[in-house]
Amino acid sequence: MAGSQSRWTRRIRGPLVIAAAIALAAIAAFSPGASAGGDGDGGSDTRDWRMGATDDIDFKANVFAAFNATPYFMFSHVYDLLLNYDIETSEPDPAHSLATGYEVSDDGKAYTFTLREGVKWADGVPFTAEDVVFSWNLVKDNETTLSGYAREVESVRATAGTSVVITLKKPDARIPSAYVPIVPKHIWSKADPAKVKDFDPMQPTGADGSGRKAMIGTGPYMVTRIDPKGTSILEPNPNFYDEPGQIDRILITKYGQPEGLLRDIKLNRLDATLTADSAWKNGLEGDEDVRFWQAPAPGFTEIAFNSCPPGGKEACTGPGKNVRVEVVQDPAVRKALAWAIDREDLASSVYNGTAVAGNGIISPFYVRYFESFAEDPEVGYGFEPAKSREIMQGGGWDCPAAGGVCTRDGEEARFQLLVRSTNAEEKRAAQRIKAWAADVGIRIDLSVVTEDTINGRIYNTSPSDEDKYEPTYDAFLWGWAGDVPTPDFNFEVLQCGSGWTDSFYCNPEYDRLSQGALTELDFEKRTQMLHEAEKISLRDLPYIPIVHDAYLYTTRNDTWTGYVAAPAPDGSPFSITWTQLTGLEPGTESGSSYGGIVLIGGAVVVLAVLVGGFLLLRSRRERSEAIELPEEALER
Repeated sequence: MAGSQSRWTRRIRGPLVIAAAIALAAIAAFSPGASAGGDGDGGSDTRDWRMGATDDIDFKANVFAAFNATPYFMFSHVYDLLLNYDIETSEPDPAHSLATGYEVSDDGKAYTFTLREGVKWADGVPFTAEDVVFSWNLVKDNETTLSGYAREVESVRATAGTSVVITLKKPDARIPSAYVPIVPKHIWSKADPAKVKDFDPMQPTGADGSGRKAMIGTGPYMVTRIDPKGTSILEPNPNFYDEPGQIDRILITKYGQPEGLLRDIKLNRLDATLTADSAWKNGLEGDEDVRFWQAPAPGFTEIAFNSCPPGGKEACTGPGKNVRVEVVQDPAVRKALAWAIDREDLASSVYNGTAVAGNGIISPFYVRYFESFAEDPEVGYGFEPAKSREIMQGGGWDCPAAGGVCTRDGEEARFQLLVRSTNAEEKRAAQRIKAWAADVGIRIDLSVVTEDTINGRIYNTSPSDEDKYEPTYDAFLWGWAGDVPTPDFNFEVLQCGSGWTDSFYCNPEYDRLSQGALTELDFEKRTQMLHEAEKISLRDLPYIPIVHDAYLYTTRNDTWTGYVAAPAPDGSPFSITWTQLTGLEPGTESGSSYGGIVLIGGAVVVLAVLVGGFLLLRSRRERSEAIELPEEALER
């Protein structure tokens, strides 16, 4: 899930007062005036770029399995695509990529990529065309579970050692910018081909696997530490083929609540936040030190319903036994709720004007593809509570005239909605949606949980088939953010058996249109097919889109300078392409490190001190040192 993207003691007397004093001293040691491994006087011999995030590092940061924003940030700085995205246009960027160019056959079925020579993986092993062939075949051979980017690929082969030819069964408009990360064959060949999503990318490095564990690629950084509850570390790739930039380490700290992010970036304990609350927008206006960034996102936020039928389909064997199937899979309930939500109010109030009302799969981010359905009489879904009530009654529901919950055959129109605990806007939106639903006779029970909990309920392994799922949720509120150049990924998440499916929806006609659009070379015809598929999804409503939100970030202006929006002029300051960070310059306040101690409450801090819970940060290694050095040699 991208979406990004992705929380609060009683007074204590006696001996614990001493422990509290120790805690305060420890906090001071980790304040901006002290650096991890520094000299303690406010200076530091490293220039760290410190980022805070609230979403989880899911699926061990496996690039073929993870959904969340933090691991994708890592991936964009560790793994190259064949062609990365240009910092200004988001078009293919051969100047900063593994491929220096490509040619397409006249029939659009063969792409020949010329590879950059002399590239090495971060552990010093030479990069070859076979790594590209391996990576693409990994996706091709697992396209139903990993991705649909290689759906039309017939073969991938190396030629003459410096080029790769991808031959297609049908043309595919995504190939030049396809999100297929190029991973090291000497590492990923250890993975069970049938269980690639279970592979831990933090593996011993080097051609013989004798080096320390790391997540390596050909990008400017390698991940040397993953701490899902604390601070993860990215260090420079000592063999990077391009300009490395001036950041010595990237520190990514997990926060429980967005409020902690705002506090720490104001206190110069962070240089950037991977997310921000739209409520910060007004408060940060005019702040000389902190900038609030608002960039249109290539996606949508939606209510997703469990659409796995009782008999099973494609990726699921059936819904969990406690799922309120009669409610969440009833078209009347879904459509009634769609007409009961005031999207304009959500966009302006809950999202503070940083989002726009959602009514489709294609975000306004995709200017060439976008079409608003707001005025469509069938799928426009304006705010019409009276129409919602009519739909419920037409669906056989008995709805009390003076309020209350609609019933049918003894079943209440009631379901549970899971909401992410780390997303303030989604929690506020859920409260309003609950109230609007109650007005039309639908009861929503909100459950605020972690992202891991939601993923666990979505991808609950079926007891009858370990290769399929038995989803145990009724509905959840979350969002998707797709690929930069085209909206095709956002359609893929609703295709039958997609490796990205979270609703377990399946409509063959939707698939025919959305998959067929990929092979249509005429842009107008291709766009029309996508819109027809979009309307099918709006009629069936496996998702109720509520807003097209924005990527929200904050950055400090005095620690690092030179942020460039990608794509220009209103894009994101980082996370789209690694050239955004390698181009930064140190500011007047750069150099201090904050170890990432996230304070949830006074009692928790004291407990952390008592059990020795402070993080020990590992300093960067000199670029000239071999990655095979023992891990203890990395500690200062």
